[in-house]
Amino acid sequence: MDKYFLLFSNCIPVKGAKRSVICDLQTGKLLLIPNDLYDILEKHRKNTLKEIVAHYGDENVNVILSYFKLLEDNEMVFFADNYEIVDSFPNLKLDWDFPAVITNSIIDFGISRLNVEYLKSILEQLQELNCHFIQLRFFTKYTTEEVSDILSIFSNSCIESIEIVLPYEQGFANDEFKNFLLSQVRIFKVVLYGAPEYYNKKYIENQLNIYWITDHIESEKSCGIIAPDSFTSNVQLFSEAQLHNTCLNRKISIDMTGEIKNCPSMSNSYGNIVNTNLADVINNSNFTQVWTLNKDKINVCKDCEFRYVCTDCRAYLDSPLDLYSKPLKCGYDPYTCKWEDWSKNPLRQQAIEHYNIIL
Repeated sequence: MDKYFLLFSNCIPVKGAKRSVICDLQTGKLLLIPNDLYDILEKHRKNTLKEIVAHYGDENVNVILSYFKLLEDNEMVFFADNYEIVDSFPNLKLDWDFPAVITNSIIDFGISRLNVEYLKSILEQLQELNCHFIQLRFFTKYTTEEVSDILSIFSNSCIESIEIVLPYEQGFANDEFKNFLLSQVRIFKVVLYGAPEYYNKKYIENQLNIYWITDHIESEKSCGIIAPDSFTSNVQLFSEAQLHNTCLNRKISIDMTGEIKNCPSMSNSYGNIVNTNLADVINNSNFTQVWTLNKDKINVCKDCEFRYVCTDCRAYLDSPLDLYSKPLKCGYDPYTCKWEDWSKNPLRQQAIEHYNIIL
């Protein structure tokens, strides 16, 4: 009772409207806690447990001790005999930056095949912007040979990692194609959608992760779903989320028709890759303004305890004419702490029709 407490610096509490969460940025764990405990952690950092109990009254001693037992069991707190020891552990700095003008890009492929020379030009431009991560999404059937030819363009590039989203084809499950993917050291994730129910599985070897999923991804309109399994608790995302939009910040995308956008799902185009240079687009203030549209500025999201571990879609909004409206495809209500199926909410049917989303 005479000891001082301190949360480990990688464990950061975030307060929501009805409850809070402690984000462990080292292990990725999220621990839900009452707002009362959040207030204790924030307001009584220089107090011993004995002083905290004295502040709240002896009638609350069991509750307070149970709070700290919960933190100790989850390895989020330690105790010290004097405050000088506690004071020697500074808070984690949450300044964010990245040595690239553009950190990530999405390139979509449809029925009209992108010319190989255009693809090489896109890659050259992305490398000039020091882009590290690329997602290639295919919304129509491509042969293994076509996909291999496209991936070969990136084989000697400076791109750090590549994720591929493909419609399921039997050929993509054979050993020959797997071995090709393994030979491409930049590829870290492959998602094969529309797989048969019996083929819902995951394959991991070396750096490569292949997922066969039964969901059907018809177009870019399938993007933007917010769900707990997409939450990410790490230093990079958490620090970026303090001042930036975690989906659009330093992203540039090319849709199926070659239009250059923040995200292929968004309506605003800043030119076509056929006659527009990517470097010119990122000098457009209208293009970059969404980079700093963080969760603390967005209605409802700013009251959510998960706001710094969540992505943020600006393509599909609860209120389509309000840029600061919460994501349409988020079913969480921070005022009730409940999840619902966003697509069945009657208040969202008008927005669903507005975006012509087929459920």
